[in-house]
Amino acid sequence: MVAEPPLVLCLDEDWRTLQIVARALATLPVRCLTTDTPAEAIRLAGHNRPALLILNLVMPGLTGWEVLERIRSCVAPQALLVLVLSANDNRVERLLAKNVARVDLFMPQPFDPAKLTQQVGQILRLPGWHSHYLPSADGDGVNGATDA
Repeated sequence: MVAEPPLVLCLDEDWRTLQIVARALATLPVRCLTTDTPAEAIRLAGHNRPALLILNLVMPGLTGWEVLERIRSCVAPQALLVLVLSANDNRVERLLAKNVARVDLFMPQPFDPAKLTQQVGQILRLPGWHSHYLPSADGDGVNGATDA
């Protein structure tokens, strides 16, 4: 029996960003669910148990951090990898991502779809991808969520 490809759940309030992410992930052996509402993301995560959550921090109603906390309460937190896409690329957000929210990877927006594809392949340890994360473009560390 062949294992089912990992599921990636993407939450962003901007449908154009969701389309870009979905197109980038279509080149990988993954299944992708996208939504633009926090409530739907929480529901989808609870029902589908994604391997990776791609999350924007700026959302209507709930912050990305609140969404992440709620999703982690309904899925095994150790089984959920988290990649944050955020236009709020500052030291405080990166410190929160790494030290408080335990985010696996932080990528600033706008982002390069090819780099996103590469990072997702690596973070999920997909066949043919290296077993370590690429340093971010500004060289701030192995997982892209470190303090530089």
